[in-house]
Amino acid sequence: PTCLSLFIALDDTPTGGTRVTMTYTFHRVQTPGCCGMQSHAQMPKRIAQQMNSSLHRKWDADMRARSGMLPEPAGLGGGFEATFAIPFDRTEVFKELTNFKQPLGATNEGVVYSVPPGGDEAVKLGARRVATYDRPGNAGYTISECVVLVGDATLVWRQTETNKEGMQLLGRDGTDPQTAFEVSALPDGQSGTQMRIVYDFATVTGLGADIARATEALRTQLNATAARAFTADMEARGYTALQGGKTGLKTTEKERGV
Repeated sequence: PTCLSLFIALDDTPTGGTRVTMTYTFHRVQTPGCCGMQSHAQMPKRIAQQMNSSLHRKWDADMRARSGMLPEPAGLGGGFEATFAIPFDRTEVFKELTNFKQPLGATNEGVVYSVPPGGDEAVKLGARRVATYDRPGNAGYTISECVVLVGDATLVWRQTETNKEGMQLLGRDGTDPQTAFEVSALPDGQSGTQMRIVYDFATVTGLGADIARATEALRTQLNATAARAFTADMEARGYTALQGGKTGLKTTEKERGV
């Protein structure tokens, strides 16, 4: 666009939120063509359509990230969450969760993490990571994007692409599944870290035709093994459990119901 100006207005909504109105003023839109710059009469309409469909989600996610909130559930309907405790310092736990090539909890999954073209090995907002699986019956890959990263407390990966055998978590109607991690100090002065893992997805494939049973199988497996597995993984990385630190399921797992 040439001669561009942008006006942004903020208004309160009846429900307590904020309405954002963005007004762009320009003479015309030009793009490179075979014969130089070309004007496109329909381009402003296309730009408006694209912005309306994407800015709400991006701005909401950004504000939630800045305030330490988890993203609004996508309403995919098939997710669940679980909370448990492990006997290690919170900052150490989060440091290992954000280990790009060896994220905590994924050490023994037969998966290799790598950087897509143009990326780097730094977990930050917008970072993309490829997970390549090599075990028979589970071979393939997924690509995820870091959409929330707050201090040493909250991390959310949104799966943007998947192509693999075996189990897959899928979204619906253009909404991608995501996995969120929250870490916090245990209450009442207890030693250790409380971990909350939230899976938000629509369906599960590769575990049979019954989606409800597949989800239940995932939830059961997570709660049966998570505290033990994360504790063992921290110890394998050279960390020492805190004296009197707590290990185990903190709360009963529950379906997301979103």
